Amino acid sequence: MPLSYVDNCADAIVRAGITPGIDGQIINVVDDDLPTSREFLRMYKKYVRHFHSVYLPQPISYMLCALWENYSNWSKGQLPPAYNRRIWYAYWKHGRFSNAKLKQLLQWSPLVTTAEGLNRYFQSCREKTLCA
Repeated sequence: MPLSYVDNCADAIVRAGITPGIDGQIINVVDDDLPTSREFLRMYKKYVRHFHSVYLPQPISYMLCALWENYSNWSKGQLPPAYNRRIWYAYWKHGRFSNAKLKQLLQWSPLVTTAEGLNRYFQSCREKTLCA
């Protein structure tokens, strides 16, 4: 999951604004040691609140989206095409985001570790001040 704690993101943006010679560069602002979506869900259930969820393997989720899309086409939109193969590819493309360029060009390192940032996020969720 491409996450960045807000303090780390702000620091990277400030550094990009004051560092000469990086105009036109595209830089990923992501923290180190990021969890997978499955690891994040496990942590959320452990530290915030438990709820039931079902894991769907990729081939099954693809098949369900294709069936939904086909039914939507067959029914001429009776069922909106909310789940289709194009959206499936967008969610399951397994993008990898590296912060190597960020570290190299801006001499950046995270002010808040990923573990600490997640702890703060889960704490705020428990207090109901922030939750997604």
